[in-house]
Amino acid sequence: MSRTAVRLIPIAVVTAAAMTAAPAATATVSTPAATRATAPPIASDPFYTYDGSEPLSSFAPGAVLKTRTLQSTSSAFPRR
Repeated sequence: MSRTAVRLIPIAVVTAAAMTAAPAATATVSTPAATRATAPPIASDPFYTYDGSEPLSSFAPGAVLKTRTLQSTSSAFPRR
């Protein structure tokens, strides 16, 4: 192994340790009570109702039928 590679190994180890520790340090704790207080109940959310023209039997199991964009309030995830 070359001397340059040997010198770079400790830097790589420190960088990897810092990158894995950063998400844990910035993560926020979300309690189920807080989530329930802000999210609408599934039964009243129209996103969970199929309103397409194709019959559901024509789709493969696991197919994506709808998508939506949600606002993130967590500081652990960057906003776009």
